[in-house]
Amino acid sequence: VIFSPWLGIDPDGQPGTVGVQLISPMLYVVDDVGLPPADGYLDTAIAASNDPTGRDVIEVRPGSYDVDEEITDGVAILSTGGACETTLTGQIDIGTAGVLLGEMRSGFRIDGNVRVLPGKDASLSELHWNDLYGTVENAGNGTLDATYNFWGGGGASAQTIGAVDTYPFLPLSSCTIISYVDDFGMTVAEALIFGGLIADGYPEGWAKTVTEIVLMCGISEEQALALIFEYNHGRVKSALQRTNSCAEFYELLEGYAMPAGAGGAAEQQSVVVGDPLNVALLIVDPLTGDAVTDALVTLTVTRDADPVEIVYFGVLPYDTDLGMYASGIDTTGWEPGTYHIYIGTDRMTWSEDVVEITAP
Repeated sequence: VIFSPWLGIDPDGQPGTVGVQLISPMLYVVDDVGLPPADGYLDTAIAASNDPTGRDVIEVRPGSYDVDEEITDGVAILSTGGACETTLTGQIDIGTAGVLLGEMRSGFRIDGNVRVLPGKDASLSELHWNDLYGTVENAGNGTLDATYNFWGGGGASAQTIGAVDTYPFLPLSSCTIISYVDDFGMTVAEALIFGGLIADGYPEGWAKTVTEIVLMCGISEEQALALIFEYNHGRVKSALQRTNSCAEFYELLEGYAMPAGAGGAAEQQSVVVGDPLNVALLIVDPLTGDAVTDALVTLTVTRDADPVEIVYFGVLPYDTDLGMYASGIDTTGWEPGTYHIYIGTDRMTWSEDVVEITAP
């Protein structure tokens, strides 16, 4: 246990570090090296910090530490390696206000129980970014702030007693959530949604898409998942990648309507080589029913072969006389056979038709 004074006074009353009388706040560094103190590494630091002259900090290096000493003065107890590397066992009794146990990247795996003792003000103490496997009990006054913790011993409702605020909670271990923040460049809010979906068994791709929709549109995860089930993940992801606006996202998802009997290559069952392949298509707004005249419509024609051969690709223009998107494609030089005509729009609406190209 290393006692590191922030301020010392020498015997002559001048600031100094030799022959000092220590004044809080103090920094205590705890590391399990050398022979342990008689009362244990962390308990010795807690006993030393139980000094009513100020709020000290206990910095705990990676390792496993037993706790039995009651905390009787405000203190911040933080790890340097997070919950993946630092474990606390035993009973943590909080007998004062102003205790901070863990924060982002500085939490603990706590296998024992944490308890605010009767008559103490729990509203001024906090537990954050810990992996909790015991119970958290508030026998004191006010509400204990135990948000942003992973409750690995059965869930927050099973692990709390008394007035304990647990939401938002970590759906996976604190180290896993922090890895999402670091590896994917997520905010904490994004990592919590993403991690919750992973915990529920959804694939990573779906989890990323749902997270983006929830934060962009302000809808629930269930509503965002319903969009994927309705439109399929590929279409939802594509719409999401093409806009930063929730309104436009829904427009892209809805797409255009293609009324039945409104044209298309299927009107020609077969075309003789050298004759034009006439393609015409009407698209309308699905909400108003009005014809859409400014869409980007592409036309792709492929021939059944091994491998499939693309024989034509281009933009299908809008014909004001016909009131449709239309074009006549020259088939000179095409091989007889079965051809597929794909028409797509900038709102991901598409159609497919088949035509036979025959020899003269």
